[in-house]
Amino acid sequence: MLHVWQASGELLEAIALEELSDVQSLKQRLQKKCGKPRFRQRLIHDGSVLADDEKLDSSMDVQLILQPWVVPTSEQKQELITACVLGKERQVEELLQLPMDPNYQLFYAGTLQSPLGEAAKRGLLEIVQTLVEAGARSQGSETLTSLAEMAFSTDRTFTPERLEIVSLLWQTNEEAIKMRDLLAGLSLRVPLSADGMQMLHFAAQLCLKAGRAEFYPALLSVAIAKRHVNTVRHLLDAGVDANCTDLDGKPQLLAAAELGHLEIVRLLLQAGASKNLSGTAGDLTPLALAREKGYEEIVRLLAEDDLGDQRP
Repeated sequence: MLHVWQASGELLEAIALEELSDVQSLKQRLQKKCGKPRFRQRLIHDGSVLADDEKLDSSMDVQLILQPWVVPTSEQKQELITACVLGKERQVEELLQLPMDPNYQLFYAGTLQSPLGEAAKRGLLEIVQTLVEAGARSQGSETLTSLAEMAFSTDRTFTPERLEIVSLLWQTNEEAIKMRDLLAGLSLRVPLSADGMQMLHFAAQLCLKAGRAEFYPALLSVAIAKRHVNTVRHLLDAGVDANCTDLDGKPQLLAAAELGHLEIVRLLLQAGASKNLSGTAGDLTPLALAREKGYEEIVRLLAEDDLGDQRP
């Protein structure tokens, strides 16, 4: 067994050796316990700091010391960004081991640069993974840029690595996390900023491009709930079923009628949405619901559509 002790003298964890390979794997496991990235961890055994690549093949007691971030010089900040630009994985690792916080931006050549943003922009998955492991969080602009590049890229750049990078950025960005929760159906009441709305549109394009049909109903549902007409139009034009249900099991036309959004109701009707689907037992039809809520223009539109259906 390997016993990890805190500086306070308390036992943090006891781990079977077969569950570990080297010191780095131990640090990655301890990150879940102490909440600090492996770059800030130092493991001491017999008065010596254990190297990350040292094998763990015998029982021992180690002490965990957590290091504060250093205050990097401007040269070190530029050095880390340059290493990310050039894809120098070893240099990135060495700088993070100082330990150096990767969450900063530098103004260079008319733009704000960050380590994570530069690595993501170039599709350098290993470096992005290392930075995220060090606690790097993406800025809204970085996530938007990555999503936009993926959404509008040629098939040549539409790679599994870039998809994984987008996934990592979504896990480290506040607005992207909101989008993820929306698409998971957690809450349609989650507020979205302008960046979040753009992410919704890019996510729709990305899912359509990747053929991820399992996300289409959720994307359409969120776009309707957030009254994002362009995204609704884009999804319907791409062939997403206008009769799919929203995150609450409600037909999309009924949801749009309940919101009182005339243009979205019009788009759904043009895409073939049925006016007679009422969702769960006891729900009104879209026409009856619009009439009850006093949405006169929507009532007229649905009634005119009914008349059109009845014409020979």
